[in-house]
Amino acid sequence: MLSRLKKINPGLSASSIALVIAMLSVFIALGSDNAPCLSANATCTVGQNPEFTGDIDIKSDTIYNATIGHNLSANATYSLVQPGYNHTGNLAVIDSANDLNVGGAVVLGTSATSTLGALRFDSNAVQVYDSTGAWVGVGGSATDDIGQVTSDSGSFTASSQQDNINILGGTGINTSITGDTLTINSSSSGTDFANFYVNTNQTLNYSGFGSTSEINYDTERLDTGNCFSNSNSYTIIYDAGCSSAYYQINVTQIISFSGLTSNGAMIQGQINTTGGAYKYRNWVTLFNVPNYTLNMNYIACLDPTDYITLNMFHGSGYSTGSATWLSGTDESSLSLIKLQDKGSGC
Repeated sequence: MLSRLKKINPGLSASSIALVIAMLSVFIALGSDNAPCLSANATCTVGQNPEFTGDIDIKSDTIYNATIGHNLSANATYSLVQPGYNHTGNLAVIDSANDLNVGGAVVLGTSATSTLGALRFDSNAVQVYDSTGAWVGVGGSATDDIGQVTSDSGSFTASSQQDNINILGGTGINTSITGDTLTINSSSSGTDFANFYVNTNQTLNYSGFGSTSEINYDTERLDTGNCFSNSNSYTIIYDAGCSSAYYQINVTQIISFSGLTSNGAMIQGQINTTGGAYKYRNWVTLFNVPNYTLNMNYIACLDPTDYITLNMFHGSGYSTGSATWLSGTDESSLSLIKLQDKGSGC
């Protein structure tokens, strides 16, 4: 190179030639640092993008490479966006339908942004920032899904989330739950039944039309429902702790007659309850048989604290004689058989 420079300019000295070479080296070095597309495969032209045929490795002042590459089958444009600004660009995870397509899980963290539509994971739930200016759980809030539950008396409507309904047994009913099965059983061992009898013979003298005597069923033989008691002579009380119900009242009684002016007698009277009365009347021709078995029944509705009494009216036309109501469980019986609960007051 020196010989060629001397031929071009024979007056150049060796030191001048060295200076020229040094200056050329500086220009080359400066040109290398400022070339924006030094590694591009295509020629860099102002207004065009540099093109690389291979992947690009970036170390960012570390010993590790971050490789940028793709396997697209058509041209696409992707822009990097500034965090905290309006995101008008897109990333490689946006597909041709403008949908997010990551091919894997999206991991969300907590956030305090107030950007409408933002998503975060907080309070063990995925939340979205909605138009009310609040973070709400994705999928909306739970609602009170139970409608109104109605019974024979009263109803229930849910007033809060996960409100409860208690299903409890009433009189003669119990309930149980195993797993997801509710079972309702009758806890009653049978029909409620009470029976009273006359403990001591009770003689009633005929004294003309209109006279009345009460029969004293004073002794309780059994009461399966614990609902009846003989609170005082001649009166049976339906106890306050029992529910309103329909009862069949049965009377079986042996009556012994004596001293009658003829061989016949009129037996008449009534079964009384708080809500009403049932009158009975039988003409009995006794002949030579002094005893007569009286059978009668009556259906009554009883409320708690109601009473039951039994009367006998003295027969018309007989001024003498008597009728004795015999005592004992075989001779006398006043039975009260529960038919059905009323559900409300009589």
